[in-house]
Amino acid sequence: MDKSQENANKDDLKELLDKANQELDSIEHKPFSEKAFNLLKTYISIYISELVVESIRNSKRGKADSVSASHVEKASSYLISKRRGKMRQLMGTIGGIFLGATMSNVLGIAINGDQVTSTGYIFTIAFAILGAFLIAWNLLGD
Repeated sequence: MDKSQENANKDDLKELLDKANQELDSIEHKPFSEKAFNLLKTYISIYISELVVESIRNSKRGKADSVSASHVEKASSYLISKRRGKMRQLMGTIGGIFLGATMSNVLGIAINGDQVTSTGYIFTIAFAILGAFLIAWNLLGD
């Protein structure tokens, strides 16, 4: 993208944010307090900015000349799921690590079964249950 097109996109985004703020200023802020309403306007501006940028990225990925409704829908979907899923994704990853450790222990027990203590069995079972739970929690959240 050349500089003139980039500047035009920034100007368009600024104009869009100004219009959104004008609309928000024209409505009564109740039941929000003044401070809460200003914070709401800030978050709306951030979301609009991110939505515009992500929609443009989607259109460029598809090599489209303009941004279509499907690009905006994909961008909105991505932004919402991106915010919601970080912790679940992390827990699913940790669950996978726990299940991997469990499989390593199970293989070790299968090869050297008489050398494993009861504590080893307890930890193996605990890691298997915890890992399976974390992976299931991650998958059910999607």
